[in-house]
Amino acid sequence: MMRFAFEMARRAPQATLDDCVALIRLARALHREAERACSARDEDELERLARRADELEARAAQILARVGIRPRFGRDPRGAPILLELGGLTVAVPF
Repeated sequence: MMRFAFEMARRAPQATLDDCVALIRLARALHREAERACSARDEDELERLARRADELEARAAQILARVGIRPRFGRDPRGAPILLELGGLTVAVPF
């Protein structure tokens, strides 16, 4: 987590520590939703989980738009849920 905050401070100085903490929490929530989607029992549950993931991604995108960063989202629980391009360096938001 500290490494992530350090890279954000170096490459996106307008991001605050609160932004970093919020992104980590959103990444953790997105990871949980991706895990739940893998074991969804029916289409209704899968749709509900997808809507929740959309909401979480929108919140993360809103935070990152304020600091001028475009995120990439992944819904595979084996990978990072939020990836950031920071000055030529791809950084996964820890979860």
